[in-house]
Amino acid sequence: MDEQVATAFVIRELAKHRNRNDIIMALCQHDQLNWEQAQAFVAQVEQTHRRKIAGGQAPLLIVIGLAIIIAGLFLVTRYTVATLNGAVIFQWPFPIPYLGNVTRIGAGVVMVIAGFAGILKAVWDMLS
Repeated sequence: MDEQVATAFVIRELAKHRNRNDIIMALCQHDQLNWEQAQAFVAQVEQTHRRKIAGGQAPLLIVIGLAIIIAGLFLVTRYTVATLNGAVIFQWPFPIPYLGNVTRIGAGVVMVIAGFAGILKAVWDMLS
């Protein structure tokens, strides 16, 4: 087994969000390792090179986080404007006026917070 090639392979595949079991299976087939050896090798590479792996994963996670933030801001803006214009949205099955307005605005706020949290986590994992 060429350890440098195998290490680069594991880093590249983990950065692409590949399934860990598929990576282990590929190592078993290509490098004639048994499952436990390949699993230990992947865990060791993951621990040693976590910044490189996080750096490869970060762009996708940041794009997803931005999309969630934009969708949340859209919900907040749309339903705030609708509420200010007098729209009353009922939340099924509760016939409480404006409950639908509040839940949709609240869902938008939660989406914005979650998007920011995801981006911060991706950046933090890259830097730590």
